[in-house]
Amino acid sequence: MKKAGVLEINQITKYLNGELYGTELSNFEAWLKDEANYELFKEYVVADHYVNLSKSDFNDKDAFLSFLNETQEKKKKAHVFREPVRSIFKYAAIFVGLVFSAIFFYEDKINSIEEKVVEVTLEMSDGSEKRVITNDQDIKILNKLGGTVAIQKNNELTYKSKGLVDLENKDLKEVYNILKIPYGKQFKLVLADGTEIQLNSGSTIKYPVSFAGKAIRRVELEGEAFFNIAKNKEKPFVVVTDKISTEVLGTQFNISHYKNDSFSEVVLVEGSVGVFKGKERFEIGKDILLKPNQKVRLNRSNDEMEVFDIDVYEYISWTRGSLVFYNKSFQDIMKKLERHYDIKVTTVYKEIQEQKFTGEFDVETVDQIMNTFQENTMFNYMFKNNQLIINK
Repeated sequence: MKKAGVLEINQITKYLNGELYGTELSNFEAWLKDEANYELFKEYVVADHYVNLSKSDFNDKDAFLSFLNETQEKKKKAHVFREPVRSIFKYAAIFVGLVFSAIFFYEDKINSIEEKVVEVTLEMSDGSEKRVITNDQDIKILNKLGGTVAIQKNNELTYKSKGLVDLENKDLKEVYNILKIPYGKQFKLVLADGTEIQLNSGSTIKYPVSFAGKAIRRVELEGEAFFNIAKNKEKPFVVVTDKISTEVLGTQFNISHYKNDSFSEVVLVEGSVGVFKGKERFEIGKDILLKPNQKVRLNRSNDEMEVFDIDVYEYISWTRGSLVFYNKSFQDIMKKLERHYDIKVTTVYKEIQEQKFTGEFDVETVDQIMNTFQENTMFNYMFKNNQLIINK
């Protein structure tokens, strides 16, 4: 029988502990579809369950069935409450990374994404080259001289950090790429410095092919992404938006700024970040320095900022495939559904838009989500040409 290697055991353990998310989770689930791998997984689950039970009258079939039942119960967690009733959520495990959701600072530096993106695309900042990312294996991204700049495999694009990429093009530090992700899809990007970025649906990011010769590692982002920043004390990492900028002083934080939202938010998970606007760099003593489990919200109508203490779980749940909202208005929740499911929502029943809800969904369809809302609030809905219409 096939034996599980160290890496496989590590992935299984992380899966059982709920520590896989995004592309890593998708890859594991694909691996699990293989019959031999599934038997490995089953054998490990049984052994793990036996150790936890620590008893002699152990039945391996009952143990595995018990595990499956526990898993199914966790899947049945879709719920929504109309505020002021609040549901209780567990705190998220600590992630090694950052989450950003932002808009580009200089709109003239990047092509507009007002035209709907339907496929994952990669293009040069000058528009000279554009390609659609497919699910083919090991596709090389080449520079003008034919050298390998990056390698794309399924839903992941990895840029080279050393070697040929630095030797083949002396002007590499001036080369930028733009990656666009459509609604309903996610994608992973690994920059040349080793920074890992999990991009959420409806996101666009502009970044340098290489950070060589740059004093600051600067990226421009619209949409949402989970960042695991490679440490480099000599080169700060800065995310630029149209209203605010965030400089990485620690490791984990979330920025939210979609074009159709009325606010911008920076949420600190762990470490420290400086939030500022109208200049190139953060200044200690003058700009906002966030503490863990705090957020700063900027009102985009008047550019005023305010700091709040929060629970970060809601803001990073999307990396695990969940939609979580605490005391959020119906219209804000519908915006999340639009991005997550690639649909258009039209609310004819205007009175419902400002009603507040708290809830969590993970594997549900749009129909199941709307049915859950109907258990708490009276309204009707219908689908027409990928459009969800909310009526009284």
